[in-house]
Amino acid sequence: MRYNKVCMVYFDVETGGLERTCDILQIAMKYGDDVFNEYINPTQKVNWMATQLTGLSNVDGKLLLHGQRVQSYPLSRVIRDMLTYLRNFGRPCVLVAHNCFKFDAPRLIRAMRNAGVLRNASALNKAGEIIDGFADTLPLFKKKFPGECIKLHHMAWRKLAYKLEETHDALGNVYLLEELTRCYLSEEQVSTSWKSLPAALERFWNNERVAAVVRTLQPLNGFVSQNTMTSLAEAGINYDLLVSTYRRDGEQAAISLIQETVNGKPTGIKKQKVANQILDYLQMYN
Repeated sequence: MRYNKVCMVYFDVETGGLERTCDILQIAMKYGDDVFNEYINPTQKVNWMATQLTGLSNVDGKLLLHGQRVQSYPLSRVIRDMLTYLRNFGRPCVLVAHNCFKFDAPRLIRAMRNAGVLRNASALNKAGEIIDGFADTLPLFKKKFPGECIKLHHMAWRKLAYKLEETHDALGNVYLLEELTRCYLSEEQVSTSWKSLPAALERFWNNERVAAVVRTLQPLNGFVSQNTMTSLAEAGINYDLLVSTYRRDGEQAAISLIQETVNGKPTGIKKQKVANQILDYLQMYN
C-alpha cells in the first residue's frame, strides 16, 4: 500500500455489547474537516455495561442516548451513506481505528455483509474500489509507549493534557485518535499496520467458520475451556467428527484426532490433561 496514494480515514464504532454479533449503534469517520457520524436503529437489547459506557440504550426499538432519543436509521441506509461519504474523496480509503483488527474492522465488515454490500463478487469489487483496507494504531502505540496504558482517553490525558471522562462516543474517539496519531505517529508508520480489504475479509470469514464450529462443541462446556473449544474448531474438529471418531474407531483414534500435528506443530490440543478431559466426556456420554 502506497500511503500517499490513499486517504487515511479515522473511524470508530460503538456497539450494543462486546459479543461479535451485537448491533453496531454508531459509526463515525473523519478525513480532514469532513466528518461522518450516524446512529443505527437497534435490533437487539443493549448490554447494560455498554449502556454505562456509551449512554446508548434500546427502548422499544428506539435508540436513546443518555435517555434522550437520537435520530437513527436502518443499517442498510447508514452503510450506504458511509460508502457515499468515502467515495466522495475520489481515492481509495484506508480505514484507521484503535484496536481495529480485533474489534472495529470485523464488526464493520459484518455490518457491510448484513447490509448486502458484500453479497457477491460485483458488490465486493465496488466496495474494494472505495475501501483499500484497514490499519490499526493499537500495536503502534504499544511500541511507542511500552508498558503504558494505551487506551485513547488515558493517552489523551497523559500526552495531550486533556481531562476527559472515559465515555465511549465514536465521534469523540475519532477526534482523539486523529490528534494522538498526528502528534506521535506518521502516516507512513500507520501504513505499516495496513491490511488489504481482501485480507481482512479472509480473516473475518475464517473467524466466522471457527465460531460456527465452536457452537457445535458447546456440549463440552464444563469439561474444557472456551479456549480449548476454539483450538479444536481452528483445527477443523467439530462435535460430530469428534464423537463419530470415538464411536467408530475408539479412544486412541479420538486422542490422535485432537492431538494431530502438522509439520511438528499441534493443530488441536497439545496438553495431555486437556485431552484426557475430552476423553472423560466421551466416555461418560457416548
